[in-house]
Amino acid sequence: MWAPPGEARADIPRGRLKDGGQYAWRARTTDGKLTGPYTAWCYFRVDHTPPTAQVTTDATPKKAGEDAVFTLRGSDADTGSGIACARWRTSETPSVGWRCSDEATDAHVVRLTDGALDIRVKPSTWGSQSVYLETMDNAGNLSQPARLDYYAQPATAPAAFGDIDADGKPDVLVPDADGSLRKPGSDPRETPGADRSATPDGSDSWAGIQYTHRGTLGSLPVDDLLAHAPGGPGLYRYRNDGAGRFTEQAPIGLSKPATCRYTAGEVIDCVQHGFGSDWSRVTRIAAYGSTRGDTAVGGILPNTSVLSVENGRLWLTHRQGGRLARESTLVSPDDDRWAGYELLTPGPAQGTAFPTLWARSTADGAIRAFSVTGTADAPDFSAFADPTAGPVLTTISVAEHPRIGSDGDLTGDGLPDLWSAGAPGTGPPAPTSRRRPALRGNSSHLSRLPPDLAQYRQSAGSRM
Repeated sequence: MWAPPGEARADIPRGRLKDGGQYAWRARTTDGKLTGPYTAWCYFRVDHTPPTAQVTTDATPKKAGEDAVFTLRGSDADTGSGIACARWRTSETPSVGWRCSDEATDAHVVRLTDGALDIRVKPSTWGSQSVYLETMDNAGNLSQPARLDYYAQPATAPAAFGDIDADGKPDVLVPDADGSLRKPGSDPRETPGADRSATPDGSDSWAGIQYTHRGTLGSLPVDDLLAHAPGGPGLYRYRNDGAGRFTEQAPIGLSKPATCRYTAGEVIDCVQHGFGSDWSRVTRIAAYGSTRGDTAVGGILPNTSVLSVENGRLWLTHRQGGRLARESTLVSPDDDRWAGYELLTPGPAQGTAFPTLWARSTADGAIRAFSVTGTADAPDFSAFADPTAGPVLTTISVAEHPRIGSDGDLTGDGLPDLWSAGAPGTGPPAPTSRRRPALRGNSSHLSRLPPDLAQYRQSAGSRM
């Protein structure tokens, strides 16, 4: 056989090496006249037998949105090379081309201690589920895939706006150092909430994308993700797989409504009121929740709605049949006063089921609150007319805290929380007097910055 100069190679047919056999070789060199001494013997053992794999669990009822314990087991023949590692999964898609060294980047590649390891799996939805396992021995042999089927009962946690993974609690998504969206503190080896390769503009990072989640367009118990690339013509719905992963399937483009109305119902000319035929002039988007009240019904979130700022005007669009409705309502005057404001959607914050709107001025960082009044059948958005008129909750510097948001009550104290995140990979933002201990997550530093909500609730009462 050919070999590079100074090297030697010998190929031995697999069939000549007995499974479990131990062999030895040695070598010496010659120049045709003189021959050197033999090297020391080098021993190796042959392993042709694949290892085994098994997944088990106890009889504890499994529930959607709650962690369940499963035990992974692997074994190799007495004459085998021993179990090196294993890879588990919850989808039917086979594991292809994986190696033990992938454990540095893939949380599903694990080492078994004494042939076993307990893992935690959170069923994304109720119904029949499966856990799959493959093991690999030290010779590189793969086991046949093992499969354990089980049934997950419906979630006991009530559906909640802001929740992406069915645990009944609101969640935060921020870009990590690589540009993918993740929950702060999540394992960077796990599949991200939204992969950087799936941005609406192909930019390979979510850091510059307008994204929002609060409710669903598809009658689900968890949020969808809505995304818009600044200046781009499209607004996209990224469907939740039930476990907080939005880019496992292709996004759905959302058509721009063709009919415009005043809040009283009068049809108006869209173009004359700054409402274009696509999303390219939209500067802010926010999944707002249900204008009839943010209360789940039968474990399903009610229809969400979307607030958007276009040419300085604030528009409200409802959901219809898994998409946006064909009409939008102008909830601000016909001027450009909303051009310099970010939209935050904390959910109910006024003692009623109506969701509240918070808005931060990009000029001075002041955050104001705007409330819906009226009834579920006839909500009143008159408070949204003037972005400078809402009561000030707090002031958060745009320069020190470039990304802020609110996804509801993150702490369980009954009050919605405000969070901020530095740019991906830049470390923490500058401290402020209102800052609590940081909620750290990946390389996007996350801080909880609660405004003085208790004091505001007492002084403003039902206006909040």
